[in-house]
Amino acid sequence: MQREKNNNFILDFTGVYDDEFAKEKTSLTWIDCTDITGCDMYVSDEAEKQIGERVDSVGIHGIHFIDSGNYHYVTKIMTDRIKEPFSLVVFDHHRLSTDYIENAVLTYIEPFISSTSEMISEILIYLADKVKLTQKR
Repeated sequence: MQREKNNNFILDFTGVYDDEFAKEKTSLTWIDCTDITGCDMYVSDEAEKQIGERVDSVGIHGIHFIDSGNYHYVTKIMTDRIKEPFSLVVFDHHRLSTDYIENAVLTYIEPFISSTSEMISEILIYLADKVKLTQKR
């Protein structure tokens, strides 16, 4: 079931965003995944099922913040649920490598910043309460 209102969310596996901004002061939906085991760097079948259920509870439309690079597989869990053409935006704090995502609408790579969460927290200051996404029909 997809929610109509705010589908912008954070999947929180490690608490990486806790120090960046206060949960109660953001319009993002905070999805606590800290209790899921079998999902650090790889994903077990059971962990993939649990993550999928939590993603399904809010829907896949919107802006998603996915903890750290240890949870790269979450993108696939979510994109597997998309049944129509979509746009993908990539934020990364590593140098461009040979295995980058090629068909992203926007790729923002900043190797001089300490973490992607730092990049995102700076962007959230400007976006979190002002983003309005519309569904193409």
